[in-house]
Amino acid sequence: MEEESGKSGSEEPTAAPAEREEEPRVFIVGMGQTGRDLLRRLSKSLAVVGLDLSPDKLARARKRLGSPEPPLLLKDAASRLTWQELNLSDQDTVIAVTRSDDVNLEICRVTREHFNVRRLFSLTHSASRAEEYAAFGAETIDRSQLVASYLESWIVKDRR
Repeated sequence: MEEESGKSGSEEPTAAPAEREEEPRVFIVGMGQTGRDLLRRLSKSLAVVGLDLSPDKLARARKRLGSPEPPLLLKDAASRLTWQELNLSDQDTVIAVTRSDDVNLEICRVTREHFNVRRLFSLTHSASRAEEYAAFGAETIDRSQLVASYLESWIVKDRR
């Protein structure tokens, strides 16, 4: 069967990987407020896919986008099988922004260990778990530090 597909048109198999290399995908896991806003922002210029286990969150994300693109999938991103089905590439980016450090860490572990994803980001909820994220090479943003930094900049700016 492989020989037949190779003989029927060598351009098709070559075109798919080349196309794939040109535009890596960004997977955003967690369609809460942060995930929805990030999806809206990134979908303007990148190939983005949103994932969540909640049909309600996916519906809110679709409503926020106001269009059928980008794809929003009801999938368990903590499962290796999900990423296998999505054909996750080492050129893709995964961003975990769920409400749980345990879930975000599992997403980081699975995508790094099984797919060696190149870029891996996660929102953290507890700074004490930073070393666990670092073990998977995930770049992290601590929610409390981000909010505190943002508020500090407003307050300092108003005092100048």
